[in-house]
Amino acid sequence: MKINQSSIKRAFNPSRHRRLTYLVLTVFLLVVCYIQILPGVNRESSIRDFNIIRNRKSFVHPVYERWSQQQDSIHDLDFNTKCEKYFQDLSSFHHGEFTTFQSHDLDIISNIYKKKKFIRELEKQWKKELSAKGERFNKEVHSVEIEKVYNDRSYALSGEEAKIVEAFSHMRIWGKCFVESDIINSNYKWAAEYESKLYPWLSGSLPMYENLKGQKLPPNELPIYDDQKKFKNPTSGIIRNLVDKSNGKGIVIPVLPEDFSNVGRLIRVLRVLKNDLPIQLLSLGPIPDLQKQKFIDEAQTSRTYIPDSGLEYFKKLFNMEIQFPPQDLWFVDMSPAINYEKHPILSEDDSSIHEQSTLIHTLSTIFHSFEEAVILLPSAIPTVEISKFFDLSAYKDSGHFFFKLISSYEDNRVNKFNPGFHEITELVENYLTPSKLDTEFFGIPKREPNADMTRIYRHNFRKLIDPTVMVLNKKKSLNGLLSGHNFLLHNLFSLRFPLGKDQMNFEHFWIGQELAGHVPTFNIEYAVGVGVLTPSKNRPLNIVTTAQEICSSSWGQIDIFTEELMYVTAFQLDNIDKSFDKFMGVLEKKYVEVDRQIVYNDDGTNKTIETIDRKFFNTKVKPNPFLIESVMRVPTILQPVYSQDIAFREPNFGWISQDNGGSNFPYWCSYDVIGHSYNGLRGIVNNISTDTSMKYKYLFDIWRQPL
Repeated sequence: MKINQSSIKRAFNPSRHRRLTYLVLTVFLLVVCYIQILPGVNRESSIRDFNIIRNRKSFVHPVYERWSQQQDSIHDLDFNTKCEKYFQDLSSFHHGEFTTFQSHDLDIISNIYKKKKFIRELEKQWKKELSAKGERFNKEVHSVEIEKVYNDRSYALSGEEAKIVEAFSHMRIWGKCFVESDIINSNYKWAAEYESKLYPWLSGSLPMYENLKGQKLPPNELPIYDDQKKFKNPTSGIIRNLVDKSNGKGIVIPVLPEDFSNVGRLIRVLRVLKNDLPIQLLSLGPIPDLQKQKFIDEAQTSRTYIPDSGLEYFKKLFNMEIQFPPQDLWFVDMSPAINYEKHPILSEDDSSIHEQSTLIHTLSTIFHSFEEAVILLPSAIPTVEISKFFDLSAYKDSGHFFFKLISSYEDNRVNKFNPGFHEITELVENYLTPSKLDTEFFGIPKREPNADMTRIYRHNFRKLIDPTVMVLNKKKSLNGLLSGHNFLLHNLFSLRFPLGKDQMNFEHFWIGQELAGHVPTFNIEYAVGVGVLTPSKNRPLNIVTTAQEICSSSWGQIDIFTEELMYVTAFQLDNIDKSFDKFMGVLEKKYVEVDRQIVYNDDGTNKTIETIDRKFFNTKVKPNPFLIESVMRVPTILQPVYSQDIAFREPNFGWISQDNGGSNFPYWCSYDVIGHSYNGLRGIVNNISTDTSMKYKYLFDIWRQPL
């Protein structure tokens, strides 16, 4: 007998995930559909012996396939005419939206990449159902049917991969033609038409911009910060309208769910730094009036209380007048710009806080109205004037600038690979990025491997980017930001770059730049350890010989050329404010010095006498739990560094996670020597001046004041 098809459905428990629509009863019809509508899949491939990875080599780009037959005439075209012809030709192949976002049951999809596991699981289910009916599994008959189920599913998934690869290719060309370049009149039509096909989640409207007086701009109008800029009439879609009307430099702060308090603190710190750039707070939906007024108060109200550290810093050190210049604050509601019904995450009622926060952050990089912007998460504490971020030479060259996370190994290096991990990595690295035909016809360079990207693609680290601060030129980076947002919406990529109810992922920011044909520009140095050096008696002597140690929940970022600390994260202060007793217990355990001595008695017995020295903790740490006296550039590793020489043994990793006492954020210790005292890897520790340390204390005291 044959197994009824409903058993196939039950074998993979599709009810576990919210939008699974694949029913095996329709698998055959689905395959037929893919054969008919997807030019990217090799139609001559045999389903009977189908290999999803091998079939990627047969993906066909419809426009380039046609152009390959007429290369000389295509090469003779100027850039704008080439753009026009590309989308004219494309319109003859496809109608409707290119970008569709399937929401997969990842347990099912991942097993398709592992044939043996897929077949083993389905065979186990069939045997169970047959046994319940008093029948036996017939290997000769049922194994053939299971093989066919696998091949059908593989062929269908390959068809979707081909659609995704093709869609990102069209996004790349669309952005090159209509975002990064000037548009001629004949191309206005194509810019607007394919905007809606490639980015169906766009509503066709711009966000609503409101100043701190409660005055809202008319629909599709943007604030004017640069009177010298000439604005063009909107004729080519909402994205080009946004690019043409964006003007001036400013600060963007995404207002994340349940993180209002840190937004107010960040505004306060910007005032202390005498910021003179406009600030836009971006949210999905209007910010409640009460909370909005609190932000306005932080931006405008005169401050009456100055912490002692501020008085000391300004009066004694520089004899300067204490000023808190009012801030030009704008509220930006992005919801009018989003077609919620066609947005695969925002259309769901049960999207998680992590998903919402990631999307608000991502959309904020797109829908602010500045020509150049520094994006600050509420967890950022800038330590320099914001204008210095725009002065970074690498930013000026590329139009975007990212920072890197701490180079931790334990929590970041993947050791156990889920099905689909390597397969999705290869799809992204080798098929979604620019092809040689992109280079030939549009001059978009193929991606070149570098150490930062290789850390992800080849050495299997999970995360690279520190999303706390980014510097973006809209015209130069928007193509990649749009591609990165679409990348985020394909949950197929979550097999490699997970985003879900209990985790966040921001790698789409730099991946999007790669997909657009740009080289992601990162700060050369990874995040640095910031804090006070642990007294020698309190360092873990079982793993440390000479290595210096800094422990903190926060990290910082430096300008590699000036070695100036540009910002730190607020996690240490968050732990203190929200888990005071727990976290102070962690700090006390780390910094109270305990000296143990063994005393031998005349009768041959002995006892251990402990001497406790609280001076370091009481004088330095307790009054200022986030005291910064040193900055540590930690060695970066791809593998642990071991030493068999116990006398000169150092930590195997540059960053080691510690017990955080149940606080909100992890607690890390960083080390400047790894492996061996003399032959190991060595970092750099810079001790900062007393004046600079005093400045940081003042900023942190201001940050910690009650809202």
